[in-house]
Amino acid sequence: MFALAFAGGFEDGVPNAKRVQAMLAAFPASASEGATTAEAGHAVAGILRWAVVRRDLRVAPRWDPVRQLLFAGDVRLHNRPELAQLLDLPEPIEELSDLELAWVAYTTWGEEAPRRLVGDFAFVVWDEGRRRLFACRDHLGVRPLYYSVMTDGVAVASDVRQLLPLIPRPYDDVDADRVLSRLLHVARRPGATFFSSISLVQPGHSLFLEQGKKREIRHWDPPREPRRAASYEDNCAELLHLFRRAVHDRLESEHPLVAHSSGGFDSSTILMASADIYRDESGRPPLVMASALTPGFPCDDGRFIDAVTAKVPFEHVSWSVVETAPAPRSLEPLLIHPAFRRGLGSGPRRDLDLAMERGARVLLGGTYGDEVLFAGGVHLDMFRGGRWGELLRETMVLRNPRGRGGRMLMESLLGVLPPPVALRVRKKLFQRPPAPPPWLGPLLEPLRPSKAQREDEPERSWPSHLAYTLWSQMTGTKVTGVLDGIVLYATEAGLEMRLPFADVRLVEHLLTVPWEQRFPHGHLRRFGRDALEPLLPELFSNRTGQGDWGPVSVANAKRLASFMGQVLHDGPWHSAPFVDRHKARGMFREVNRVSGAAAANTWTLLLELVALESWLRALFCYNPPAR
Repeated sequence: MFALAFAGGFEDGVPNAKRVQAMLAAFPASASEGATTAEAGHAVAGILRWAVVRRDLRVAPRWDPVRQLLFAGDVRLHNRPELAQLLDLPEPIEELSDLELAWVAYTTWGEEAPRRLVGDFAFVVWDEGRRRLFACRDHLGVRPLYYSVMTDGVAVASDVRQLLPLIPRPYDDVDADRVLSRLLHVARRPGATFFSSISLVQPGHSLFLEQGKKREIRHWDPPREPRRAASYEDNCAELLHLFRRAVHDRLESEHPLVAHSSGGFDSSTILMASADIYRDESGRPPLVMASALTPGFPCDDGRFIDAVTAKVPFEHVSWSVVETAPAPRSLEPLLIHPAFRRGLGSGPRRDLDLAMERGARVLLGGTYGDEVLFAGGVHLDMFRGGRWGELLRETMVLRNPRGRGGRMLMESLLGVLPPPVALRVRKKLFQRPPAPPPWLGPLLEPLRPSKAQREDEPERSWPSHLAYTLWSQMTGTKVTGVLDGIVLYATEAGLEMRLPFADVRLVEHLLTVPWEQRFPHGHLRRFGRDALEPLLPELFSNRTGQGDWGPVSVANAKRLASFMGQVLHDGPWHSAPFVDRHKARGMFREVNRVSGAAAANTWTLLLELVALESWLRALFCYNPPAR
């Protein structure tokens, strides 16, 4: 794992070295194995290192006086052999770190290099002669990359908290529109953070910045032509092959690994594929399964976890998500956004503790599986293709008390429109922003949620509604926000988060499977199940869904009732511009008098309001880490 800190100046005399040292000191993980810096005339770059494999020990920022380029980044590549065949390497590939390999790629292909890299990466290049910054982020955004443009220069970092020391008063820099989007549960603006002065490079994008003028362009344009020559069976076999390779690549480590084991389809397929690899390749470091259990709740997947545990050679450690220990009197807020430091399912962070106890450097997770395997939009293709009888049968099979089948049939009529237009209409009809609630404060009350995300240009051609829906979902701010959250969760413990389903090769294959091969037949993840289910224990063959996690969230929120009441009633109310304190107190008084869905939603909302206030109090008293 690596952490990047970069500062460049548009003019002479900018304190770049001081800024980089402040950013390195502010990184939230524990002490690193080493910090290295490199300087150009008007820029400085630094890297913190936690070596996962031996070649990571060579990672350091680079200043090339001949090319007048300063280079640094956080890079983990999965196509090293392919790159070795394409590049004229200065030494054997085994000796080169992934960052060094990315540098050779950049010096060979320039700003086209990100298109050739496969893996998780974020890096910056400073052109000293032009005082120009180029920064890029991997295709799906597994490696975060934040930046702040100031009057005299620019700063880039791996974490928002690294940039806070460069903001005079972070409390005054809070972005009200971003707060509103979180409280109303609508997607944020692309590239937005909770601070007006800090932005996020979007996944699959490159940032160009020169003399304060910036532009951001997409460097990843996915394949558009469906693989019509391949049969359904061939496409399933190819998905299984790509998935096994994605898991294999992400098991590379010379230290122990911790893998999330939730009992769901995604984490279970990762563990079963990992078990096959461990049996075939001896000498690998220990892998420990970590399971957050919910015994007695509708979402309890203990029997599925047990079925996987019985099939794999890994140690298994589990704990209850609903804590039985006394509730804490305070919760440390995250400075990056209004949330508390909580673990899986809002329970204990036992997986991170386990990693520290075992000396692990990698956390393996199933995030992104739902997004890439779900056949959203295929019913529009069925309507457009005249498969009306099959479409009607699907809506009958998928009918449930929430009217899912009926809505699916209504949405299908939009199949006559081009995919980008149809998706916009679907959002307008079925995902309308909620009305402003009565508890909004004066700064938020006149606002309305911004557009969820920037759409691709309508003139771009897409082969199907399925492909475009999948693409839009993967690159949308809701999904990328979840991805950012899980990666930063691991970062705080000095762990490198690895996500096999967020593999660009696997995703590009899914985008090219013809819609005619992805009919749900009663299950919108049928294709993924047909391809990957051979990995799983027999118990999974009849599984169709997962129980509701809502009761778990309510139970954990109720445990914190005393703390929540203290925040709502005592001390300053820094949330006044955003939340009416009087109405929040009234909600807290009433929530114990009602039950059902209304009470569950109120408990969850109150915890979010308390997190917001705790976060703002921390920002108001913020002092940069000592250097």
